[in-house]
Amino acid sequence: QKIRSRHFVPYHEFFSDKLKAQILYCLSITFIMKISSIKNFNTKPVQNPVFKHSVDKNVFETSGDVFSSADDNINSVTIDSYGYLTNIDFKKPVTIANAIKTILKTQNNEVREKMFMASYTEDNLFDMYVDINSDRALKDLKVKKFIGMGVYALVFETTDGDIIKITNGNHFPCNRKPDFFDLPIIRHGQMGRTHYYIEEKVSQNDITDEEIEELITKIEQADYTIQDYLLTKECADNKYGHPFKKRQFGRTKDGKVYLIDPGCAIDEKSLITKLAQKIRQFLTFNFNN
Repeated sequence: QKIRSRHFVPYHEFFSDKLKAQILYCLSITFIMKISSIKNFNTKPVQNPVFKHSVDKNVFETSGDVFSSADDNINSVTIDSYGYLTNIDFKKPVTIANAIKTILKTQNNEVREKMFMASYTEDNLFDMYVDINSDRALKDLKVKKFIGMGVYALVFETTDGDIIKITNGNHFPCNRKPDFFDLPIIRHGQMGRTHYYIEEKVSQNDITDEEIEELITKIEQADYTIQDYLLTKECADNKYGHPFKKRQFGRTKDGKVYLIDPGCAIDEKSLITKLAQKIRQFLTFNFNN
């Protein structure tokens, strides 16, 4: 039992509820500014993936699509002018699991260099392979080519003409819900840490800077912070000073322009709310103990 001096007043009694709220707000803002200044800070949920499986390249249990060597099924590989791996054309359609298996087992140095210089490791890809291979809902879905990648997403084109994104974790930062500016999701599923998102294939070459700027303005007006949408190594004569990363945007068949990488839009309300809850819990604990 605590014994207090008769002159001792618990320090939390000096603070009114209004002052506590002001302290909480200041601490929240300070903390957000601090973490936002960290180099390469990313608010996506996957920071340090924990892998469930160790890689054994000689062990794969995939039904169908059996081929003797991964490279036997690669028709061509494309690297764009910015150095991104933008296409792996398969000779024949394969399941998602075998598409990942092809990438994991390939001896093509261009593919391996571009894939593993990003956030992917052999363990990471093998984990995704095991998760996807266990999902019966995807057993009949086949893809004909790999068409791109992000920090946490592999993107394939299906034989139905849609795209499927495979991610190691929720593709929406801070688990936010899809909003009006996000490319509509046709189907979503999860196996272990791995998520998949089936979406309409979009066009990108016909999007104007004015359309992108209009979309960005609407996103910001909805209290989101936009990141990773500019080519910062280049200059442009616009209010941003840099050209847009048009690969982050797409036009659907109905003519609408969407953000195709949800990780570019951070919901500040959700982020501040979560930080405030943590700080409030901390302050409440310390004020009452």
